[in-house]
Amino acid sequence: HERVLQMSNNDLDQSMPEEKRSENILSKNRVFPFVGVFPPTNRLLYKFIFNQLKSRKNVFKAKSRVLDVGCGTGVLGVIFKLAVESSKFKLFSVDKSEVAIKCSKVNHNLFNIPSEYEQVDITSLSESPRFFEKEQSFDFIICNPPWIIAKPIEDFDTGNYDPNEKFLTALFKVVKQRLSRNGGVFWLIYSDLSELLGLQTKDRIVTLSNEHSLVLRNQYST
Repeated sequence: HERVLQMSNNDLDQSMPEEKRSENILSKNRVFPFVGVFPPTNRLLYKFIFNQLKSRKNVFKAKSRVLDVGCGTGVLGVIFKLAVESSKFKLFSVDKSEVAIKCSKVNHNLFNIPSEYEQVDITSLSESPRFFEKEQSFDFIICNPPWIIAKPIEDFDTGNYDPNEKFLTALFKVVKQRLSRNGGVFWLIYSDLSELLGLQTKDRIVTLSNEHSLVLRNQYST
């Protein structure tokens, strides 16, 4: 199963509204993957994210800062644009892959989504997105990271594999450092496959949340 896990670093009520029926958000809005960039496949999940964002669009302030970590095709930025007025958020997109950054730019341009981009590996202690220096915190951080805790068999599998949880642990460090303390929200889109295969300890996300002073508020599974 893939899950959307909502976390925050404060005590504000940020519950997920009840899911309602709606059209498949990507059925009429195409997002194009490049070769070597993992394509958006779980349309039920994207519909859920769209509905959640749309139901809380009034929460977004003018130019709320949104950080997409591991942006890939840019699909999450597209869903933000379809659910929330562009004037209400400012998008920042990060990925270690040059091809993924190019892919995100193309898809975002198709939907007229302005974004700042940075090719950076968040697992490297020597690298940090340059806009971190300008933007002290982000109101919303979202990430769909690699979910298989093992070494990739082939180079093209690197988008699915996270050896020793290197990316996952680096992600939580970024969130702890950069998530706004004034109602900031972190959405982690994460599969439980590694846990089911015995590659990851049970309730690992809860443990990481506690270690980084985050509170797991809600969880939705597909």
